[in-house]
Amino acid sequence: MEGEDFDVEIDLSELSEENRLRALDALSDPLGQGNMQVIRLTYDLTCITNPHGYKKQLEMVEQLQATDYRLTPQLRLEYAILLFQNGRAVEGDNVFRSLRRLWREREQFVQVPDRLRWLCTADGEDLKNVHGVTGSDRENRPMMQVKEFGNSLVPFRPEEFDVRAPRPGIPFTCHVSFGHNGPFLRPVTAQPFRASRRNDASTN
Repeated sequence: MEGEDFDVEIDLSELSEENRLRALDALSDPLGQGNMQVIRLTYDLTCITNPHGYKKQLEMVEQLQATDYRLTPQLRLEYAILLFQNGRAVEGDNVFRSLRRLWREREQFVQVPDRLRWLCTADGEDLKNVHGVTGSDRENRPMMQVKEFGNSLVPFRPEEFDVRAPRPGIPFTCHVSFGHNGPFLRPVTAQPFRASRRNDASTN
């Protein structure tokens, strides 16, 4: 690529946007269709060039699955969140269930990328609101049923919502953050969205 000087292992984020776009154009050649290395590189470049292009990113991961590519725990985590970002929360919840079993079985080092830290609107320009209703504590952990997630239960911290001991049936409008275990409800008064793009988080 013109104007780039790099070692064998390339940090794609250090490539200029012009060269990333040139690479994406080359990778779109029909000759590479179905090639898992081509798909994976296209995914990585797409995430950097268009970080909130969740529809395209999900398409890339599902193409990898179609080639019998063995998704790493990190990519499975991103896949789970991308399902939520594309309105497929029930499927995303199922992937997170399998991931939580994996975390219990052995140590894994994964992180939620900044672009996936929060549930966003379709254009990626703002946080998306969801509507939750408090339910009974499950394993001593406060939960809400979230309408947009097929009424699945999502954890929250009552103190963040100015509630000390929430009774069942209280409605809240919430934002959603993601960790390695799945979605987590946050009050709409919390505005960490812009800062979250600069902060990394890792877990095992």
